[in-house]
Amino acid sequence: MKKILIYIVLFVVVVVGVVFFIIKNKEKEAVIIPKEPIVMCYQYSKDTSNGFPDRAWLKMSILGNKVTGEYQNLPAKTDSLVGTFTGTVGPMDPKISGRVADVLWDTFGEGMHATEQLKIEFGEGSAVVFFGEMVDRGDGVYMYKDTTKLTPGFQMSQTDCESLDDKIIVEKYIRENIKTIVPEKPVLGGSWYATSINVNPSMKTGTMTYEDGHIQGSKSFSYVRNNNEVKINLIDSLLSEVEARVIAEKSCIKGGEVLASGIYNENSKTWWYDANLNATKEGCNPACVVDEKTKTAEINWRCTGLKEPVACTMEAKQCPDGSYVGRSGPNCEFVCP
Repeated sequence: MKKILIYIVLFVVVVVGVVFFIIKNKEKEAVIIPKEPIVMCYQYSKDTSNGFPDRAWLKMSILGNKVTGEYQNLPAKTDSLVGTFTGTVGPMDPKISGRVADVLWDTFGEGMHATEQLKIEFGEGSAVVFFGEMVDRGDGVYMYKDTTKLTPGFQMSQTDCESLDDKIIVEKYIRENIKTIVPEKPVLGGSWYATSINVNPSMKTGTMTYEDGHIQGSKSFSYVRNNNEVKINLIDSLLSEVEARVIAEKSCIKGGEVLASGIYNENSKTWWYDANLNATKEGCNPACVVDEKTKTAEINWRCTGLKEPVACTMEAKQCPDGSYVGRSGPNCEFVCP
């Protein structure tokens, strides 16, 4: 009888232990699963020699190992593809200091729709999408033929999602409403359409170029955005962005580099371009500034005043008063009291 009671007690203890273990594991799982998705945004934009920019942007919403998002690949010289995607995300990969997403991308471009596989490497600071030869897996979904022979796309930099939304929504609004935004009338039966749009979210300003198939124009603007509602205010400038850029490239740049679109400062009536000089001063981020009245350019070095500390050699000198001093200061000189 005692043995039976002992067995019963042991059985109860084991059952209670198992239940306790299961409850604790569920609590741990509940703790590590995030309740809200992590949203990450990336973008790329660079003007090309033909005047049109290569652009791409990526928005990802990650919850656990699941990911959804949108990717737009907008090269200047080849067909653009845009669309949303869903898929999975792997763990942190120390080899790339980031993670890899394997997704199916519903693409739209040039009047065509397709679903294809995408590999996305991303982390803090940058993201890149890989492309390769595709084959139909049998149900209309295109997969990589050989995952060892993939080519990276544009290297996108991480950006604030609110700023990216500004760029996307404002540009979309301008493209859809360019006919009413531009005050001039098109000629010879043409119709205005936007060729390039540059939005600066930090200053809530931008520039646009447009044409009707016969003549071209450009405008600077400021904007106000409330969710998907946008209001555009044109800025009167004596010098167009294109004209100012020509002056900047002739005056400030050595080597014939192509500058990115400039930003107009309405207060000083000047156009600002990142100078990208071959040689810069320490602690400075130079800009080429074009005055719309004088139509001249000068370099604003935009120096922070911060310099790397100078490391002086460990030497000593005896001063006339008998004391000893070491080398100090930016020139590593001996300074006696």
